[in-house]
Amino acid sequence: MNDRVLKYLNYVINDLISNTEIKKISPSRYPYMSLPWNDALLLSNDKVKRILQYTNTPLIIMSYLNDSYGMESEEQMRYVWDTYKDFLTDVIYNKK
Repeated sequence: MNDRVLKYLNYVINDLISNTEIKKISPSRYPYMSLPWNDALLLSNDKVKRILQYTNTPLIIMSYLNDSYGMESEEQMRYVWDTYKDFLTDVIYNKK
């Protein structure tokens, strides 16, 4: 990937991260998340963990990336998903 494309993909990743809401309802419970592509539904920790099990880019995310950012390349979508998935994994398992 050239530098311009990589810069855009990093913009998309940062936008996804900034539009991810993490809500801690109580100190003893895991966080709930609102992900950018699911119309602001709060997902429990277990549901987010299920999303993280996808090795390929989920179709709903591919559709969201295409509709919201005009992304068509599966390679670019894969890069975005893998990086965003790392972010979600860090939030869920490191509890930051």
